[in-house]
Amino acid sequence: MRGLRRAVPWLCLLALFAPGTIAAAPAWAHVSPAEHTPAEEELISLRAARDDDPVSSLTVGQIGTVLDLISVAGQERAHVHRSAAYSWVVPGLGHYINGATGAAIAYAATDVALAVTSLILVARLLPPSVQSRNLNYLQSSYNDIEARWRSLTPGELIPATAVGMASVLLRVTVRRMAAGNARQAGLEALRGGLIVYEPLPLASSIVSPWPATPRSCSSPGE
Repeated sequence: MRGLRRAVPWLCLLALFAPGTIAAAPAWAHVSPAEHTPAEEELISLRAARDDDPVSSLTVGQIGTVLDLISVAGQERAHVHRSAAYSWVVPGLGHYINGATGAAIAYAATDVALAVTSLILVARLLPPSVQSRNLNYLQSSYNDIEARWRSLTPGELIPATAVGMASVLLRVTVRRMAAGNARQAGLEALRGGLIVYEPLPLASSIVSPWPATPRSCSSPGE
């Protein structure tokens, strides 16, 4: 019982500031095959157009084109995953890198509001003896603070713990929604030409003695 009382404050902090640590697999772990990036769609069209032709009939130039498309498709798919992952870790960040500033602000504000609200509610629902108005955590000795917390019963901590757990569920839900929406924002940015990837130099150099000049991805901020 004593160990439970000592663990509750740390569980409350975990609930408030680290909701992602107890969440299920995030929304960016799987991308539907129907959500093709532009380069993937071009590869599918190219494959359908030459479905009956053997690979040996491809010219060196055509092979180079396919390799370039594969390299671009890989970068685009990584961008989609990265957008979702960013918004899972920091809601709204994945939208921001894709130029969706409004959605970025909305998700970020929602997450911050939930965190601040839950922090205030947990502080108010703690037993009076350990609330900051009755216990100066900066000037009181460690022994005094420990004695106050050890004197509490599990029942006294139920309201604050319940609010903390509810905050975790709400913030995890927001992050899952943000990740899924950021994935769509990444696809739309690629399809709309807001973000464009160029073939990697290595892909062209496999079939050509004159590798392409490296060019970086263009982003909304550039």
